[in-house]
Amino acid sequence: MNQPSLFGEFHDALERRDSGMKRAEAHAVTDIDDWRERADYSLLFFARTRGGKSFLAEDWIEWARTAGLPDPPDGRAYGPVVQRLARQKLIKWVGYAPANSSNRSPKCLWQLAEKQ
Repeated sequence: MNQPSLFGEFHDALERRDSGMKRAEAHAVTDIDDWRERADYSLLFFARTRGGKSFLAEDWIEWARTAGLPDPPDGRAYGPVVQRLARQKLIKWVGYAPANSSNRSPKCLWQLAEKQ
């Protein structure tokens, strides 16, 4: 009897996650003019106003709502924004912290990158 590959299951889960976020962002971009650009700008602006302090994505999302960024049709659309700015080395991962949005489960902690 063959034992299932944990690596294969992990890889499949990552693909499903990434695919879901991409679909959610595509839906937001279709429904809301300039949503991607506005979200990117909003996250970078938020990170710059933190004075070097770290933050959770949920902190930015809450702030962005009060600043006027429209909610996307699917909340998973926020994930690609964070990932994109991290790939561009505008923000960086600095650890984990408990998040209220997931019953205090640990989520990624972010910070403005030194070099921009």
